[in-house]
Amino acid sequence: MKKWAILIVLLTIVVACNDEASKPSIEKLDEVNENVQAVIDMTSDDKFASVIYSEAATSYLLLNATGAVKIDVTPEGSKLNINIDHKVKDDVREVKDITYAFYLDQPYDKIHVFENGVEIPFEVWTE
Repeated sequence: MKKWAILIVLLTIVVACNDEASKPSIEKLDEVNENVQAVIDMTSDDKFASVIYSEAATSYLLLNATGAVKIDVTPEGSKLNINIDHKVKDDVREVKDITYAFYLDQPYDKIHVFENGVEIPFEVWTE
């Protein structure tokens, strides 16, 4: 019986670690290449979020933020959820362009972007 209990515990640990490992990595960029900068220049300043989506290469999240942000990218089957915790400042004149790169391990059929738990519209650019 102890052997089965140990086996179940080990399998649970492996599955839990495997789920965390499949989560896409994301990093904030200080500088972007010319292609990404061209898209940033074309995005609407009145849109909070835009996504450059690529099935084969790096994807990007472009934000026009007025305060600090924290990003979490969570896959759900063939759907990708991008959760943005945005500490909005009252002074909207201080809008910052913030770019994140994220690396996906599979293609996704749908992308949803959430700001502070509420789904928001966003621009999508595909490569």
